[in-house]
Amino acid sequence: VCQTRTGTMLEADGRIAPHHTVVRFTSLSEARADHARLKAEHQAMLAEFATMRHLAAVAQMPIWLRGSDGRLSWVNEAYAKAVEAADPAQAIAEHYRPLGPGDRGGARRGWRCGPRRWMRTSGRCARGCRGGNMRP
Repeated sequence: VCQTRTGTMLEADGRIAPHHTVVRFTSLSEARADHARLKAEHQAMLAEFATMRHLAAVAQMPIWLRGSDGRLSWVNEAYAKAVEAADPAQAIAEHYRPLGPGDRGGARRGWRCGPRRWMRTSGRCARGCRGGNMRP
């Protein structure tokens, strides 16, 4: 399939014989022309997507994609480094995620209380800790 300068879609069919070559150009029907145009657009979009994914992969900042289910489907090296995963595949497989604003507050409270006083499951400080500060 090829396109003329005026935008008409043509189908090229060629045969090679021992002493000559024959190429036949036929105009595509409207449905076939639409299909050929969509196929060409799809190939162009795939190439553009591959370029964008490559740029994201080499970026120095964490970049990630989530699927329709909300789970990680792709992360770059900077993301894996930010979540302290060995590589992007591990970050995806183990569902690592960077700390969000709510998580940062909890981590800050836990740091103030000390590692043994912070209860990971409840998200609250253990006995002897009030208001995020540890009491002696």
